[in-house]
Amino acid sequence: MSIVTEYVLTEGHEVVVSFQVPAGDFVFLRGVVRSTQKKEGDHKVTHGLSFNQIAFSTKRQIRAFVSARTDSELN
Repeated sequence: MSIVTEYVLTEGHEVVVSFQVPAGDFVFLRGVVRSTQKKEGDHKVTHGLSFNQIAFSTKRQIRAFVSARTDSELN
């Protein structure tokens, strides 16, 4: 997952994110900052996150969302 912030997070630090899977549950996940990218002249920072423990039901909802988006973009 990637997130965009107005400040730099340090790679390797743990974060807690909460979000709602579209047409799904509201979830809280612990993650680790894996990458940080700031473009010159832009005040926004993009961070790549990874997660170790995601409930199976949440994984299923995320997969369904991604699959539906991919299918609609192909048609």
